[in-house]
Amino acid sequence: MNWMETLQIDPVPMTCLLVFTSATGSVLMGLWQLIGLLLEKKGYHGIRFHFFRLLIPFFLVPVIYLLFSWLTTAKGGWYGILFLPTPPITRACEIFLIIWAIGAGLTFLYYLCVNYALMRKLRNRTAAVRWKRELFERVCEEMGIPAGRIQLYESFQISVPCAVGGIRRSVILPDREYTGKELRVIFVHELTHCRQWDVLMKRMVILIEILEWFNPFVWLLHRQVERWSEYACDYYSVQFMRDEAEYWHVIEKMAEEWSGLGGMLVQNLLENRAELVRRMERMVKRTKNNTKWVKQICLSLVAISVMCVFAVSSALAQGYTALYRETVVMIEEEPQVKEMQEFEAESVASGVLVEDGELLMNRAGTSGNFTWAINKLTLKRSSEIYLEAGETIFVAVGVDPSDSVVMAGIMDSDGALRYVTGTSGMSHDFAIDESGNYRVFVQNCSDVIITVNGMYVIH
Repeated sequence: MNWMETLQIDPVPMTCLLVFTSATGSVLMGLWQLIGLLLEKKGYHGIRFHFFRLLIPFFLVPVIYLLFSWLTTAKGGWYGILFLPTPPITRACEIFLIIWAIGAGLTFLYYLCVNYALMRKLRNRTAAVRWKRELFERVCEEMGIPAGRIQLYESFQISVPCAVGGIRRSVILPDREYTGKELRVIFVHELTHCRQWDVLMKRMVILIEILEWFNPFVWLLHRQVERWSEYACDYYSVQFMRDEAEYWHVIEKMAEEWSGLGGMLVQNLLENRAELVRRMERMVKRTKNNTKWVKQICLSLVAISVMCVFAVSSALAQGYTALYRETVVMIEEEPQVKEMQEFEAESVASGVLVEDGELLMNRAGTSGNFTWAINKLTLKRSSEIYLEAGETIFVAVGVDPSDSVVMAGIMDSDGALRYVTGTSGMSHDFAIDESGNYRVFVQNCSDVIITVNGMYVIH
């Protein structure tokens, strides 16, 4: 579409980038959920919290797409046609990108409004009174958080304590009276969220939602990150305080109140009573927590996941290749290249320099492509390709300058040539009568340096 051309957006690679990244993240999410459930039965009760933190980069970084792009352009992988467009594929991708842009824009606008409402609520916050700040600093010191790293404020516009800020982190208290014990519970809870970088993690999930709103697994990730950040915070807070009864007494006391702040932009002390009950039930189940080998498990899972993602993405790449082959038939036109006459020669003509050129072959070796710069009176040939009797090898070349005369064809292991000759836009099928090693070659018959773009396909 014209506006995409104006913005220099190539719809096919852009769509593949979004879909490949979202699909691989979704596959990992399902796999890790299953593994997390199994590990929890072995006592690793908080393992899924670590899994979700590791999962976020897989939804954001298009590693596999970039790898496939490099393999296709530099190594000729997937027959060299991965991400190549056909009119049906291009139209489908343009429609997808229009719908995606609308959805991403609406999602971004929603979170922009939520953030604006949050900023309005917090813009009148003030520094906490001295005795609260002193208690806050003592708790920070006990938790190993450097002094001044996290700030404490009060606000009369919120009703539940919360942690805010992705990088510059703060704890906000409602403007009301608290006992020293209540404040200690609140500070430990909110500082645990800050130490876990939960708000930053949630903002990364928001970015994923904006970019991949079309994927239902992303919205499930939203809810799971919210829930598991609270589960992990409860566990580590109780461990630190060593007084579970006091911890839950303070939190339950506030269960009827709600902050009205955007859950994914801040970290509230609690959301509602139903969620509080769920959190308490989960703590009851955590009679023991196996912490051995957690780092090793996570590292092993990342390694396994990389292989799993590559396998899934390979299937997507093969699917795209099959789609390309199906849809390219729909745009076949009458051949523009006239029938070429085939010639033979026992060897390269005297005075012609022979050079070896790089040939990018696909994994099966049934096709390849090349771009060669060829000096005048020079023949450039590919590496050897094994062909069996009865097969046909299709060779096509394009030449720049287009009026330059070339010879293009195949050379057998004895140096005998079979070729067609002409200017730009040549192609020909060479039938193989005898099995053996052959090379694709192009000879420059003009008196200028030329650039040749060519390919071969074995039938």
